[in-house]
Amino acid sequence: REGGVKGVKALKSSMRDLSAKKKSIRGAVLGRPESEEELDVLLKECDGLGISGANDLEFEDLVKLRSIARRHGKYFAIHAGERDRSDIDTALSLDPDILIHMTHASPGDLKHVADSGIPIVICPRSNFATGVADVSKPDVKKMVELGICVALGTDNVMLNSPCLFSEMEFASKIFLNDDVEVLRMATANGAKILGIDGETGVIEAGKTANFTVINKNSNNVRYSKNLMRTVVRRARADDILAIVNKGGVLRR
Repeated sequence: REGGVKGVKALKSSMRDLSAKKKSIRGAVLGRPESEEELDVLLKECDGLGISGANDLEFEDLVKLRSIARRHGKYFAIHAGERDRSDIDTALSLDPDILIHMTHASPGDLKHVADSGIPIVICPRSNFATGVADVSKPDVKKMVELGICVALGTDNVMLNSPCLFSEMEFASKIFLNDDVEVLRMATANGAKILGIDGETGVIEAGKTANFTVINKNSNNVRYSKNLMRTVVRRARADDILAIVNKGGVLRR
């Protein structure tokens, strides 16, 4: 979240407003500092740092930010390889908790990421909107083949609606003809990256009752012969009947 402490507080206030309307969103907020002076306060307010890129700051400053985030026990995420690979080596040397984009990562870069166990959040629609991607970039197939934990993101909401249905459709049709894996990128993998996969991310006995109910009789979904494929490639926000977030535990 841009805007430093003020921006993080604004986002948290919005989430509280939604909760008051029984439209609860569980948020993990990664802040971006406005100044060094506010860092400690910022990290008390959010879940970690989300840095725009290794080329935007001096290396010494990046190391300091990572160290402070680690001292607070918070995430250190960084955008890398969005426009080209000029910032990838530096980003990898920081051993971040999360990499964003990696659109122009080489096979060697991805091997390094896989060996390091660093997850990647890809933002396909945003990358196409800004003209930095094509049908071969990011190399999602290679990421999956190497066992990297890949999640879907929408990146900048000024360019895209924050809609993972749209992101799943785009990713499945352009990059990965594997509907199960794409759905995993929008659900279970995000939970894993945030360290909450022990309680949510999949519908399973013992997990928190947190899931979305899709209307299989909507004009968009009706007569589907493959529900998995339909959810990933055709479902829309207006097909949602209910969002269940009761906080209870699912039982058999």
